[in-house]
Amino acid sequence: MYFDVVPPLRFVGSAALRGRFLQWFDSYEGSISIEVRDLNILASGDIAVAYWLSRAKGTLKNGREVGFWVRATICYQRSNDRWLVTHEHISLPVNFESGSAAIDLVP
Repeated sequence: MYFDVVPPLRFVGSAALRGRFLQWFDSYEGSISIEVRDLNILASGDIAVAYWLSRAKGTLKNGREVGFWVRATICYQRSNDRWLVTHEHISLPVNFESGSAAIDLVP
């Protein structure tokens, strides 16, 4: 299950996730740079969790430059000697006064 900052509320299954990423990559003109900060990995037995702050920067096909920080969490489960992603969540903080995403925050 994948929870992103864009609708719908969740993406279920590999086909939905593949479609989401193809749409995301296709919205950029040229390369996308990724910056990661404060990566944390916790593991115990067959369960692991990673969480961090991430910023994807680039130029959209409409010419607008974007690059804001998001929060990311991924949960993994080991099965048959492989680690599988069971849950991924990307989010933006919300400014409750304005009701909009707080995209100007910097770690």
